Amino acid sequence: MTDLWPRGFELPETKAPSAILREQASLLAGKTRGAVVADVEILQSEESPDFEYAFLLRAPEIDYRHKLFVVRHALNLYPASLVLDPALKKEIFDGKKEKVVASTESEFLIILKKIFHSDRTKRVVASLLTQTK
Repeated sequence: MTDLWPRGFELPETKAPSAILREQASLLAGKTRGAVVADVEILQSEESPDFEYAFLLRAPEIDYRHKLFVVRHALNLYPASLVLDPALKKEIFDGKKEKVVASTESEFLIILKKIFHSDRTKRVVASLLTQTK
């Protein structure tokens, strides 16, 4: 049989949003000694060919989950759009952005840092930590 495929496939240097989210999820578990963890949940949609991921904060001990945001992107990794809860969006972007979109990996990292450093996120994590003790 003749092999019609190329010899190899080059991986892009850009990290997929889902890989970045999983890395950050693992870092949170370390910071809270597992009391609060983050899950990256794949959301399937028959209507859309896009990739969609929910970033959830979870307190395993009390079986509670809080959706922090959702990320969507097409087969090309970027641009990636983020859907934030209204309070988080207002705090970070002061109501000035209609849509939150990262055109590149570096923009995505900047937006994630704003989300993770926001007062809203810190309050949610602190509340979950308090309730698990």
